Amino acid sequence: MPSVEQNLAMWNPDWGHDGSPWSERWGNVPAQWYGCIYPRIARYLPTKRILEIAPGYGRWTQYLLKHCDVLHGVDISETALAECQRKFGGFWRRPKTRFVRNDGRSLSAFAGNRYGFVFSFDSLVHVDLDVLSDYIKQIIPMLDKRGVCFIHHSNLGEYGPNAPNPGFRSHSVTGEAVEALIDKFGGRMLVQEKLVWNPNETMLRDCFTLFGRISDFAGIYPKRIRSADFTTQSRLIKESIALYHEQGVTGRPAGSG
Repeated sequence: MPSVEQNLAMWNPDWGHDGSPWSERWGNVPAQWYGCIYPRIARYLPTKRILEIAPGYGRWTQYLLKHCDVLHGVDISETALAECQRKFGGFWRRPKTRFVRNDGRSLSAFAGNRYGFVFSFDSLVHVDLDVLSDYIKQIIPMLDKRGVCFIHHSNLGEYGPNAPNPGFRSHSVTGEAVEALIDKFGGRMLVQEKLVWNPNETMLRDCFTLFGRISDFAGIYPKRIRSADFTTQSRLIKESIALYHEQGVTGRPAGSG
């Protein structure tokens, strides 16, 4: 199972790219953001403050910045944080930003802040349940009134300790375990979507979970979804992007055949 030390060893060296190759299945980074991620979180944006956990080289940070006045980021990777600082850093800028290196499980650098939105995508899939427990315990008290957190995490634990693991997911994490942690620490799960991440797979090994504070969402009944067709969504987005981008490149008049 991926420990904090293993994650540090994997992600601290220079990646050799900015993360965009991981979006190629959607066509490109903007296509994945606008076609996959933003529709799931648009209801909760804009907001005054956003906290991003494990932003990497800022693949999603560049879009989150458009929806807040202040953005804070924490990451275990020194290399990634240096890149975020280079691209987006500066508390004098608008929106204001601050990026801090953490130990892979602590949000203490931003203790006392309140956030309307907490976000992590394509990163916490690589952490074990004990790390998620530490994060969720800290996140819930940091949420502003009606604030929410959206995290992308593993569900590989649903398939047992010997399940194939091509994507360096955690075998200790399931959607149910994450929901139990949210309940334990005073939260309310709002939506949980288990999904097939890669083409030619059948395991719902990834999961999106949206949650807030129980005091703000006590009357909400959680929605649980199993998205076996998630890879079809990515294929359709890529095909649509390719179709319209091709028209833009060639410059042929619409309807010209």
